[in-house]
Amino acid sequence: MLPSAERLLHELRVHQIELEMQNEELRRAQLALEESRDRYVDLYDFAPVGYVTLSGNGLIQDINLTATTLLGMDRIGLWQTRFSALVAVEDCDCWHRFLMSVMRDADKTRRSVELSLVRHDGRSFHAQLDCVRIAGDAQDSSLRIALTDITARKQAEAEQRAVLQMEHLRQLAVEEMLTEQRERHAIATDLHDGLGQTLHVARIKLGTLAKGVAAGSGVTSQIDELSGLLAEASREVRSLTSKLSPPALMDLGLVPALSWLAAEMERVYGLTVSVDDDGAPKPLTQSQAAILFRAVRELLINVAKHAGTAAARVEIRTIGRQLRLIVEDKGSGIGNWRGTVMDGKGFGLPSVHERTAFLGGTMGVKTSPGDGTTVILEIPLESPERAP
Repeated sequence: MLPSAERLLHELRVHQIELEMQNEELRRAQLALEESRDRYVDLYDFAPVGYVTLSGNGLIQDINLTATTLLGMDRIGLWQTRFSALVAVEDCDCWHRFLMSVMRDADKTRRSVELSLVRHDGRSFHAQLDCVRIAGDAQDSSLRIALTDITARKQAEAEQRAVLQMEHLRQLAVEEMLTEQRERHAIATDLHDGLGQTLHVARIKLGTLAKGVAAGSGVTSQIDELSGLLAEASREVRSLTSKLSPPALMDLGLVPALSWLAAEMERVYGLTVSVDDDGAPKPLTQSQAAILFRAVRELLINVAKHAGTAAARVEIRTIGRQLRLIVEDKGSGIGNWRGTVMDGKGFGLPSVHERTAFLGGTMGVKTSPGDGTTVILEIPLESPERAP
């Protein structure tokens, strides 16, 4: 047995060692706690989204650095601020109703709302708020918010809507043109089958009547005059019918209709147009043929009115499953055709571009002042079994 003093000293040394071990354990726990706190600060303050905690009456109790950056204010300036003061005026009612609803919600389900928030400098931004109600002691609830800037997404959505609206308007314009084409064809058919046939029968009956009238009588000259008037009326009906809807377009197809158009351009405008067709099958729907015919007519009228030349050429080629249609002249050319298309003004190019795009095709232009203009239209062809 050790003396009492030695035993006491031994116990003190053992206790000292135990204390040192406990102290080391506490030190390690403190370091781990500090590391955990630092990680929390990094995750909370520097998270990619803003975090805000509101009291039950909507006051800011806590906020991370990301949120303060989004709002353009420091943490002290935002603490105990009513969150509704940061909401744009037009969204205040929406936020108030949302806050009342979510604070009454007994479940801890996430609720979301999109609002416009106002920064300290007065600039606003679109934000998405993902919120969860947290119930505390004595029903002292709070609201945790994940705040995300969605301005870029909103702008992209607005741009997409604008594009879709523009495309919708473009389709409406082309569909209106197709409706007009069908109505013009119906009117032309009625003129041909109705008034045209009536005039033809009247001329036959007048000719029969003339045979029974004695030569040299006064009636003969009147009959001849009436016959001439009927013939002129018949020509006017045929001309009007062709202007409304070329019979060749509906009955024979695009290429014969373009040949008829070439003759009309020379008769009306004095523009000589050559039509070069490769002879390959061109399975077009009636809508495709009508749109292309109108496009070529507009381009040729542009040549006649603006190009300062007396000749133009139309070329039609089938290349694989594509139809290539070229309208070429050696006139004065176009200075800025892209600007013309974008502005939607002049030369008929915007209309031709929209109609070609409606058909799923493309329009290209080769031009320079003094060197003429070549417009190239390419559209996908229908399969032969689908084309009328």
